[in-house]
Amino acid sequence: MKQQEIFNKAAVHLMGMEGPSLDADGDACVYRGRHGSCEYDGGLGELSGQMCAVGVFIKDEHYDEDLEGQGISGGQDVVNAVAASWGQDDLTVAQISLLADLQDAHDEASRPTYVTLPDHTWSKSIVAALEGVATKFHLRFDPNEAKATKLALMKNLEKDFPKFKVGKIADVNKVAKFLQTKGFKSQKSAMAAAIDFENYKKGQFKESVDLEGASA
Repeated sequence: MKQQEIFNKAAVHLMGMEGPSLDADGDACVYRGRHGSCEYDGGLGELSGQMCAVGVFIKDEHYDEDLEGQGISGGQDVVNAVAASWGQDDLTVAQISLLADLQDAHDEASRPTYVTLPDHTWSKSIVAALEGVATKFHLRFDPNEAKATKLALMKNLEKDFPKFKVGKIADVNKVAKFLQTKGFKSQKSAMAAAIDFENYKKGQFKESVDLEGASA
């Protein structure tokens, strides 16, 4: 993937999250977020569907719990997982450098002290962090453009599913399956976008989502 493409996908994904991807205890950033804690999975907690800035690039078939705790900078297992997900033999130095900074942006934005504004929120802190990454790597970044991208997707889905009924699980599943045919590479991200569409129909619209480069 090209640098701008990597940044665009990570930015849209991170801006679409309500908060960082954390472990079950909520005190460590992880590739696959978790919530709660249950005995049958060793106390790790159930997967929440959240993914960090690097986790979003790791396909489910290449994810392993052993990746947790390793950063992409110096963590060859993580590099291998991303490379395999992209169909590459290895990542370039430039790709690793950008991914490492995006990972840092996610982790730093998860800390309440990152933004000194009295009304600190995840959305403000992640945008500030992404602006720093974009400046460092000379990449384009317009938060409003990312918001417009999701709105366009929601409007297109509205045209494709004029009879969509809020609260009908079968309709949500139908939208998710449709999105997978349009470029969403994982079932989880397609379902998350389908749920976003249901919220859009309810009038509870959040202006960012993991689009995975897809346009319905």
